[in-house]
Amino acid sequence: MVISTVSPQGEPQAATVYYIVDDAFNLYFMTSLGSKKCENVTANGKVAFVVGTGPEIVTVQGGGMAIPLDSKEAQVFFEMIKRIALQSPYQWPLLMLAKEKGGFCTFKIKPSWMVWLNLHKEQYPDIASEEFYKII
Repeated sequence: MVISTVSPQGEPQAATVYYIVDDAFNLYFMTSLGSKKCENVTANGKVAFVVGTGPEIVTVQGGGMAIPLDSKEAQVFFEMIKRIALQSPYQWPLLMLAKEKGGFCTFKIKPSWMVWLNLHKEQYPDIASEEFYKII
């Protein structure tokens, strides 16, 4: 997922993060404690995000408020993402890097809007469309 934030000086910034989603469409992500994402979201929780798949032309886009997780919630998220993302030591170095740099920031995004777009007509002829579908 790419998450977009705004710096305390008002500059837009975007970065790729690993994430998970719950059944209520809340998104959870983790970043290094000293990262711009952590600084930006702590100062201003308004975020936008996009998830794309490839090579198909399918995307989910949204926005909402990101709030920090408390330590118990952060540990639950950490264990979930560790099970999912750490199948290969080459896949996700953030856990190791963040330990070296002093820890993590973990956030929950509660979307206020979310849309889905599927332009991949060859693979999904019955549901592909040039229209956005409102999820939330």
